[in-house]
Amino acid sequence: MEKPVTTASFPVYRSPAVRGGGDGATSPDPDRGSPDRADFLILGPLEVVVDHRSVPLRAPKQRSLLACLLLHAGQTVGVEKLLGHLWEGNPPASGRNALHVHMNRLRQTLERAGGERLIHTVPEGYRISIAASALDLNRFDDLVERAERARQADRPREEADLLAAALALWRGPALDDVPAEALQREAVPVLTERRLRAAERYFDVGLFLGRQDRILAPLREMTAEHPYRERFWYQLILTLYRCDRQAEALAAYAEVRDRLNEELGIDPGERLVRLQRAILSGAPALPAESAAKHRTAPADTRGSWTSLYQLPRDERDFVGREAVLGCIVEAATPHHGLPASPVVVLSGGPGAGKTATALRAAHRLRGQFPDGQWYVRLSGTDDSPRDPAEVLAELLSACGSCRVPPGLEARAAALRAQLADRRVLLLLDDVTRAEQVTLLLPGTAGSTVLVTSRVELPELSASCGARLFALSDELTESESAALLEGVLGRARLAAEPEAAAELARLCDRLPLALRIAAATLAADPRCRVADYVARLREGDPLSRLTLGHGPRAGVRDAFRAAAALLSPQAARVYRLLPLTPGPDFGTATVRVLAGLADDGRAQEILDRLAAGHLVAPSGPGRFRLRGLTRAYATELSRTADAPDERTRAARRMNEWLFAGVREAVRRLGLGTFPELPGSGDAPARFAEARAASAWLDAERATLVALVEAGDTECPAIELAALLGPYLTDGGHHEQALRCALAARAAEQRAGRGWSAATLIGLGFAHLGLGRSTRARLYFTRALERDIATSEPWQRLAALRGLGLAIGVERHGARAVEVLTTARDLADRLGGLRAAACVRRDLAAELHRAGRLDEAREELLVALRDARLVEPGESGPGIARTLWRLGLVSHDQGRAERAVSYLAQALASGGTAHDQAAIEAVLARTYLERGGLGTAARHGGEALRLACAGGDARCRAHALNVLGEIARAQGQRDLAFRHHTVALRLARRVGSTRGECEARTGLVLVLLAERDARLLRPARWHARAAVGTAVRAGHPLIYARACHTLHAVSTASSATGATRPRRAETVSRACVFVVQADRTEPAPPRRLPAPPAFRQQEASAPALIGPGRTRRTCRDATRRETGEREALEDSA
Repeated sequence: MEKPVTTASFPVYRSPAVRGGGDGATSPDPDRGSPDRADFLILGPLEVVVDHRSVPLRAPKQRSLLACLLLHAGQTVGVEKLLGHLWEGNPPASGRNALHVHMNRLRQTLERAGGERLIHTVPEGYRISIAASALDLNRFDDLVERAERARQADRPREEADLLAAALALWRGPALDDVPAEALQREAVPVLTERRLRAAERYFDVGLFLGRQDRILAPLREMTAEHPYRERFWYQLILTLYRCDRQAEALAAYAEVRDRLNEELGIDPGERLVRLQRAILSGAPALPAESAAKHRTAPADTRGSWTSLYQLPRDERDFVGREAVLGCIVEAATPHHGLPASPVVVLSGGPGAGKTATALRAAHRLRGQFPDGQWYVRLSGTDDSPRDPAEVLAELLSACGSCRVPPGLEARAAALRAQLADRRVLLLLDDVTRAEQVTLLLPGTAGSTVLVTSRVELPELSASCGARLFALSDELTESESAALLEGVLGRARLAAEPEAAAELARLCDRLPLALRIAAATLAADPRCRVADYVARLREGDPLSRLTLGHGPRAGVRDAFRAAAALLSPQAARVYRLLPLTPGPDFGTATVRVLAGLADDGRAQEILDRLAAGHLVAPSGPGRFRLRGLTRAYATELSRTADAPDERTRAARRMNEWLFAGVREAVRRLGLGTFPELPGSGDAPARFAEARAASAWLDAERATLVALVEAGDTECPAIELAALLGPYLTDGGHHEQALRCALAARAAEQRAGRGWSAATLIGLGFAHLGLGRSTRARLYFTRALERDIATSEPWQRLAALRGLGLAIGVERHGARAVEVLTTARDLADRLGGLRAAACVRRDLAAELHRAGRLDEAREELLVALRDARLVEPGESGPGIARTLWRLGLVSHDQGRAERAVSYLAQALASGGTAHDQAAIEAVLARTYLERGGLGTAARHGGEALRLACAGGDARCRAHALNVLGEIARAQGQRDLAFRHHTVALRLARRVGSTRGECEARTGLVLVLLAERDARLLRPARWHARAAVGTAVRAGHPLIYARACHTLHAVSTASSATGATRPRRAETVSRACVFVVQADRTEPAPPRRLPAPPAFRQQEASAPALIGPGRTRRTCRDATRRETGEREALEDSA
């Protein structure tokens, strides 16, 4: 603790490195502990001093981190807050790792200097633990607090000494060398204000004690540093006058008057004017205020006071928002030592419950404000902002002011005088501009201001350090149900739970809409919830979500108030947004729709709409319209926009999207379509395949909705044909089916018969969904049409699809024959992309048949063709070919070559579906090489990509790989769950390889339990795997299934469950030699078992007792048996 000094001027501060010598130097308090403990100085440039030596912190990020931790010393600082301070709210993708690195380096620097571990990692973030007296800010606050107690005890000399000691701790602007802009914007102004208030008090006490000659020099310096602070000018002029320097005092008044007039266009305050007149009239001495008068402001200058308790009633059925409520109450609670009243801003969309939430917080806080709780609505009945002068006059009259001054600034000053040193809670509701709030802010600490607004008010954060909170526009499902239950009762909702959930969805889970709907149902107990939901769905929801006929009677009125704040251009964009067909939209789509100059302008308008909560962010650069806001925008557009303008805007957007699809499909080279010409009006000349794939992924839902809309300006048939290959290759088979059905509906509306493109699209969609028989019928019907000469590319696509469907139906030889015909046709047509695509499919069938060398030869030719049409060694065609080569090499037992191919495939790009398949094979390859950690990483990434893409086949493959990894790690419960889910997915989509892998994985998990009771389900799964492999005609899978069955028979013979001769018979069946011509000579050999299986056999634990794994296996096996029997019965 710094000891008070006796000099009147600010003593020169000496850092702990040189503390202890010189006049006016402060010495440490005894309670500060050992002299070699660290001191942290933030009242000036950031400095750390240990044992009288300064610790260098040269890295800017480390200084920023330390400053943020010191400002919250002893408290946990969240990771997100630290990231925001370091990178101004835009941290890089690796921001958390970089933060961890910077924090470790800072921790090491401090530990090397002081030998103590001061920075601790906690689950929520980081915390620095130091003694209170080790931080100069804490010493400053302590001295100021002691000075306040001295003032209350009427000891002015002691007060002056303590304030001088406190001000001596400042070595310059706070955190002067810390480059964090967020800290400079948020924390530094607050610290500076605390210093200035302490200086004002010090000068006042100095004048009272007659020390004007000793305070003159520091007073001049403070006035020069802060030329717009009239209090310093008043003290300087008074000090000069009392030093018998009347001319200099009048010159100082002239200087401040001219400065305010020329730079700000205002006149000096009334107090300065009165002081100038007193000097001109020669008032004797102009004595300073007495100590008692300085301690409490004179009541006669403020008038009488009337305590107002105006808070409206709290909502009885208020639900949810507990997290944000806790934050608001904590931020709004006034703490001792704060230099100003806290200001809390709560923003939210129309009908989100801002006022109800703020009222709940105000009622929780009301006990801390005995002088009154004010409620002020700052918008009129027509939702326009109220006149600030009128609001100020109303408040002054209500609180007991003796008179209301005529000017706006005078009224604001009078209100500050009335609120000075009083504890009042001000709830300012429905604010539209920051200026409405600044005029009503108290000038002293003790009060709290709560603000609600439809828009965010960052200006208040910058100007007065306000805490900003954004209220979610939607309640959660549980909160919505609780709100409805609070009004309608539990029994009524329990009778119709589905209808209640649908009601919440139709109301967008908006609190206002839910309350209106609940009140309407409560008023009519005979009305079923389902009937009300039907009326909402079929009619005009905005008209039904209305109570009464007042100005704020319904949801429409809330939206009208929010839309009234928009600029004309933003309002026009908002009215056009319902023309977008999909669930969300990007900035480029909005730019084209509204005819804006560039994407930057579109982003700016969308940000304004999001700030007004009329649209909601749905992802990076993308936004969405909720159901009710879409309905209101459509309603506005019908009345404000001409039909021709809406038609032109929709045509412009649809043509742009269609051109984008053509350009993206051309760049990706999907399917077996010919080379498409580039389109000049495409959204972008996609520089690489990844950009085209990313654009299609982002706009996929919009494009599918556009096809289903069947707009004549964008033919659904052609768009569906373009989208089909992208959707099926990416695993989006449901959407591919929807597009194909919409194309067929468009053909029927046009009176046309079946087209080959529609038949082929339906075939590929059903094939992806595991309906191979139906897919084969569509492909056969397409080939029966006369398209051999008129539509050769369609014939090629139909042949390819037919070959794939026949292969899925386990007719391998016939599939190879059909795909060979398709390959020859592609070669004749001269389409390298198509030829590469068909060769990949042919190689897959050859691979399935065990003809691995032939498959590899086809893939090498496909790779050559793909590289000719996809320059730059990147693209989906190259990635898929390399992936297939890696898979073939893996099954040939050439792990090194497989890893090389797969690594090249990952670097070549491709869709998310491609990346998931590549990651899965890489995981299996690394697993068999013994790299469990690397395998687990690749397997997890494969599952993530497969789930994101919605491809059940790829997800089953990833789950099987993860099951094998978990089994190798000894996590048999997890392995069993992975294989069980994979089995269900594989059977659903008709993936024989996935089904066999899942069953063999389950067998190995059951065998690992070493429980005789689990041998029966293990044998059943093994036999089912062998049968599936036989029907599929896949020799490699068959060999692995036989090996698993052999393991079951061996385990059964060991436990006496079967005869040894049976085990020998199965063992002989496992000897399967792949008959294939090899480009590299190699003798025929027995196909080895997977290394993972050998590892599991070698490391299998001894017999274990009944446990969770055994019970889980038995239960799941019973479910599986029941499902099989049900399927057989239905068949």
